[in-house]
Amino acid sequence: MNLVLDPVRTTIALVSAAVLVLVGVALMGTPLDTQWLLVSNAWAPVLPSTGSMLSLLGLGTAAVLLAALVGLREPRVLAALLLMLLIGGVLVHAIKAGVAAPRPAAVLGVESVTVIGALYQTRAMPSGHAAVLGGMFAFACLAPWRRVDRWLAAHLAGVLAVLAVAVAAARVLVGAHWPSDVLVGFGIGIAVATLVGGTRPGYRAVEAVAIGMTRPIGCGLIAAICCIGATVLATARSDYPLADPLRALLVMVGAAAAAGWLWRTRAGVELPQDGVRAHPPSAVRPVMRAESAVGPKTAGPVAARSGAPVGSVPTSSEARVPAAARSAVP
Repeated sequence: MNLVLDPVRTTIALVSAAVLVLVGVALMGTPLDTQWLLVSNAWAPVLPSTGSMLSLLGLGTAAVLLAALVGLREPRVLAALLLMLLIGGVLVHAIKAGVAAPRPAAVLGVESVTVIGALYQTRAMPSGHAAVLGGMFAFACLAPWRRVDRWLAAHLAGVLAVLAVAVAAARVLVGAHWPSDVLVGFGIGIAVATLVGGTRPGYRAVEAVAIGMTRPIGCGLIAAICCIGATVLATARSDYPLADPLRALLVMVGAAAAAGWLWRTRAGVELPQDGVRAHPPSAVRPVMRAESAVGPKTAGPVAARSGAPVGSVPTSSEARVPAAARSAVP
């Protein structure tokens, strides 16, 4: 597709990412950070299941399974998520290991913080959940594929905006992160999404991965990833037992996505281009044969006999009338 990037959106995204990171770093360890945490965490006894389910949705495994289902319609979404998880995952975990910031329960004590789920003591900064959802939202707003499927892009951006804010708030609510962790995670996610979806080299990489996904071996590989992700969710120890119903639903989503990608290995699908949805090859071939029946040598004489300028394309009604009949009309 033609790569038409929006420098205004890219600039806004980069500035937003920088502001979020700077504000998060400035807020780290301050009384405001602690107060914000305690106010949010006070809702933990009231919304334990909600916080658990939103935390589960922010996991990279859950994001891949959901994106794989969306990728059956638009492979670029899944391709972008895989690239962002690769780049952002390395960056986030490197910062976590380097900063080694303590978790809220390690600083304030379990008697002051209500922890829902697993009790972690360190590696708080930044929030990986916020980075994943913030990055996906930014990519949905930035990437040139918005011109390919405007309906999906608009609805996906809206859903991801709400989900990103909800998951970020849930990470503070369950006592897993400080608000500063979430802000920095958002900033890193948006910055990585800008690199992937707002620059030519990054988006060319997305296109290359998406094209590979339309080939049989690529479809089979994505199906295998979906099977592995669903198996991990089904068998691994859950940090959030209250989210088990959602976990079962995500396992079914992974199975459905795997079945869809396996089907694509046989059906074959072209990558959507510039506002035109993809058609299976069987639906494209008749059109190609019909177009090839009209050769370039006959276009000029027919146009000349019909009185139309040379090189013009006849309308559909003209195309059904024989050339001799059209030339007899005064």
